[in-house]
Amino acid sequence: MDIKIIFQDVLTEGQKKEIWELLKAYDHEFVPPLSARNSAFKKIPGKDGNLVINEEGPVVYFNEIINYKFVLALLDEKIVGFMTYIPNHTVAVEGYEPFVAEYASTAIVTPECRGQGAMKRFYKEIIERNPGKNVATRTWSGNEAHLHVLAKHGFELSELAREKGVSFLFEGAVGGGIPALRPIQHCLSANRVHDAMG
Repeated sequence: MDIKIIFQDVLTEGQKKEIWELLKAYDHEFVPPLSARNSAFKKIPGKDGNLVINEEGPVVYFNEIINYKFVLALLDEKIVGFMTYIPNHTVAVEGYEPFVAEYASTAIVTPECRGQGAMKRFYKEIIERNPGKNVATRTWSGNEAHLHVLAKHGFELSELAREKGVSFLFEGAVGGGIPALRPIQHCLSANRVHDAMG
């Protein structure tokens, strides 16, 4: 399978339609679903604390991310995956100084193209295309596919970034949103941590 990776600063109308269809098709794979968010960063709380799902799909989410930068995965000129990122985004993590990074926010790869390295290539291309800039991302503990990619390729991508003089910063939220990786990175920096399980 020959998947081509390209950058797209501004999407064509046809590409927007393809992105919308992918968001609708894989909305349920995100935790919380994209259709239950009132922005790319916040969920929509219901009166009883439960999520409110927009029956029309992830409309609010789509309207926000459509203004981000895109890395597209193409197979026979059809979009089979994408990653959005926000250039020069200030990332704020509780307990740490805010920092600026190319912030990867959303990624989807169609099931038939998963396992072909597209996600790793998205991150690699962002690192290589933006010299001198850190790259960061976060994910929820329930986003198993993204966590799998970060677990499998995170250290390799971190090493690539280090070779470029920058950092690849990634974090998974566990226990209902408690950051785990950054405290380990900072508090145990004198130690060699080979694996974390839980």
